[in-house]
Amino acid sequence: MNPTAQLEQHEPQAPNASPASREAPEDLRDFPYGRRYIRRVTDDGEVVHDIVPLALEDLLHPEEDDELVSRPGHSRDCRRLFTGLEQFKPKNKTFVIVEDMNVDLGLSDVRAIRPDVSVCEVPAVPDGFQQLGTVDTKQHLAVPLLFIEVTSESTRENDVGPKFTLYEQAKVQQYILVDRAHPSGTPQLAGYEYRGHGLVKQQADSSGRLWLPAFELWVGLKDEQAVLYDEHGIVPSPLELAHQLETERWSGEQHKQRAEKESRRAEKESQRAERATQQREQATQREGQAKTQAEAEKKRADSAEERMREMEAELSRLKGR
Repeated sequence: MNPTAQLEQHEPQAPNASPASREAPEDLRDFPYGRRYIRRVTDDGEVVHDIVPLALEDLLHPEEDDELVSRPGHSRDCRRLFTGLEQFKPKNKTFVIVEDMNVDLGLSDVRAIRPDVSVCEVPAVPDGFQQLGTVDTKQHLAVPLLFIEVTSESTRENDVGPKFTLYEQAKVQQYILVDRAHPSGTPQLAGYEYRGHGLVKQQADSSGRLWLPAFELWVGLKDEQAVLYDEHGIVPSPLELAHQLETERWSGEQHKQRAEKESRRAEKESQRAERATQQREQATQREGQAKTQAEAEKKRADSAEERMREMEAELSRLKGR
């Protein structure tokens, strides 16, 4: 089962109890399945909450505030499946999708159970839905469409035995079993659809995936982890999606920086080309000025030479008289 809180990391408070009013367990290893808070009043009138370990049978019908132990692989599968189904919830239907929440199946003399992930179709989302501790199928007129269990070594017998029977009696439309604790030692995937009078094993496709008609998705195993598939491939988990977005954001920033750098380089090249053009124009202008000046000097020299010849001729004429 997926825990309300990881027992290994912190010790959550019991409802309406302060830390001073609780009696902490001496060793969390004494709580292999989880724990329950039992309220009592001392002789002095103080309200305290004793912490007691859960037994295997308690996991079949836990109370709303029971805290159940989970392993990382189990928690990862549950979270990925839950968030993926939330992401692909049909727009034209009203689904209540919950993770690690009690569900009252409406069976006579049967207490609520707690699937790892459950999907029910309802006429309308119940008021205060997020604060509910139990989804009551009778009260909320809920149709149980899809229940998912991820097995662990300590709880597998519940998932493949009593829970299967209860889901069949409640006419759950589809039951998916992500069997991480399969006797073979390798995680297996099994699916069952309610047909006629019971749950019938579902046929997997050539890739070993199972079709989820309520969501138009497949569920399968990839690297021994439960994943969802749409027509484009694996549906990313929130963490993977965040990583993809961050990668795309980083890539976009890199492209932007390269584009800005290229733009600056092009601007510099344009400026250099413009300066070179100006220099060529100035050189051409100077060349033209020098040519014009040279032509003017030549004319002056030719004129001076002509004048000298004339003067020499005049001088010779005067001498010849």
